[in-house]
Amino acid sequence: MTIDTTKLKQELVDISSQNVNLKTQVSSKQIITQEDLSSANDLLKMVKNRWKTVDDKRKYYKEPFLEGSRRVDGDFKPYLNELKEIQTILEKDKIIPYQLEQEAIRRKEAEEQRVKELKELEEKQVLLNELAEKNNSGFAKEEAEKIEIQKDDIKAEEIKIDTTVRSDYSTGSLRKAWKYKVTNEFLVSAEYKSIDDKKVKAAISAGERTIRGLEIFEEVTGVTSR
Repeated sequence: MTIDTTKLKQELVDISSQNVNLKTQVSSKQIITQEDLSSANDLLKMVKNRWKTVDDKRKYYKEPFLEGSRRVDGDFKPYLNELKEIQTILEKDKIIPYQLEQEAIRRKEAEEQRVKELKELEEKQVLLNELAEKNNSGFAKEEAEKIEIQKDDIKAEEIKIDTTVRSDYSTGSLRKAWKYKVTNEFLVSAEYKSIDDKKVKAAISAGERTIRGLEIFEEVTGVTSR
């Protein structure tokens, strides 16, 4: 089977034109509000869907024959790479920085609220202890002890921030994952030699953040779904 080169060339022209349009939209995208973030996630979804559509076209032209497949790959590869670059710009330079900034703001607010709650409990506990000592009140003493438990629970509670953003077309959120890279193999502890990827990842999942010879870091990526 031969390729309809005229049709293929027109397909590539159309793809290139749409890529330029997407790149223009991404370049001009400013994320200042939650509505902007929602719109950006919709645009990201559009870029990802467009990449799949273009890749499906590549497969369509490649599928019927093997001869010439490298040429087809070569024809489509620049445009697929361009879409990946557009996706990276939108995610890394636009969406993720804004989401991280908003997450930090909400985390700070949550921490301030926790400090406020602890202060209020502390003041109440002081009054109860004074009452217990002054009036020899067993009830006041018990209530003060309950407050101590409440304080411990609040201190131990992990602050969780929901970064999910929903719109009519997509749902976006941040995905964080701790990863590692070898910085000095000779410093890595014997139990992690190989390097045993599964063992290292299991240790990281369990909360380990310091392994000699390895750099453990958190990678943040955008997650968009329908």
